[in-house]
Amino acid sequence: DLQIAEVRLEETHALLSSAKSITLPKVVASADYGSSGNTPSESQPTYQYGAQVNFPLYTGGQRNSRVAEQESQIRSAQIQLDDLR
Repeated sequence: DLQIAEVRLEETHALLSSAKSITLPKVVASADYGSSGNTPSESQPTYQYGAQVNFPLYTGGQRNSRVAEQESQIRSAQIQLDDLR
């Protein structure tokens, strides 16, 4: 039970870190390679590359509410761990 409580506490810390990163920019890259043609002897290579950058300008308080929720769950997990010890 003690190990489960410790893992649960570590998990809630990871979720808090995730909640805090909502407002960070995100970068997505993609690439595709293939061939185009009716028969293998006629096929020509095709390429496609792309990149996308997302900047969350307004999250409507989503970050603050998620952070508050995770901090509450951390306190709860810490209390459970202390009780088990």
